Amino acid sequence: MSFVRFDKVWLAYNDELLAKGQFAVEDISLDVGEGEFIAIVGPSGCGKSTFMKLATGLKMPSRGSIAIGGQAVTGPLKI
Repeated sequence: MSFVRFDKVWLAYNDELLAKGQFAVEDISLDVGEGEFIAIVGPSGCGKSTFMKLATGLKMPSRGSIAIGGQAVTGPLKI
């Protein structure tokens, strides 16, 4: 069972970019099990921090869905 699940996630930073089809994140699908470790690497500006903001609910996807611990991410996660 997945602990972190990204299902066909796309992100445009605003409605204007969404209307133009300009996305910062395109079609990410990812399943990470509880206790698994992943690393996201890449150059500055490639979307690493944006990915984390999506995972924690600080940004909401334009398309697709994100779940943590089986619960849909609908806003900032509370600890």
